[in-house]
Amino acid sequence: MTFPREGGCQCGAIRYVVDEPPKLIFACHCKDCQRRSGAAVVVSLIVRDQAFRITNGHPTPQRRTNDQGRVLEHWFCADCGTPLLGMARGTTPNLYQTVRVGTMDDVAGLSPSVHVWTRSAQDWVSMPSNARCFEGNPPGPLLALAE
Repeated sequence: MTFPREGGCQCGAIRYVVDEPPKLIFACHCKDCQRRSGAAVVVSLIVRDQAFRITNGHPTPQRRTNDQGRVLEHWFCADCGTPLLGMARGTTPNLYQTVRVGTMDDVAGLSPSVHVWTRSAQDWVSMPSNARCFEGNPPGPLLALAE
């Protein structure tokens, strides 16, 4: 994986740079991610906050509480609606960014090694044989799987 890599929203109002390889790349198959993205799965990378910077625009935050009572934070482009960032659950919010892989200009080599909420996966989605899969959340912080 070569870094830095750039990315942004669909309309170009928000641009960012990720300066170093991610700590973890994961795929979430939960119903919340499916509804929010309109896709079967959301693939994200977790990167140190110091390795992520917005170079143009200002993402709009959105907070909500899910079915299990967790407060979820996500940031999107207010102009085109592209979801860009989320909070790495189980970590200190100011230390890591969760970047949606599909918003990066170059996604080569960014395949997920971890799949979460597989019990909600669409029946036509196949999990890679070498991936770590969890039917729900992993037993501890997601980032702990990178260690």
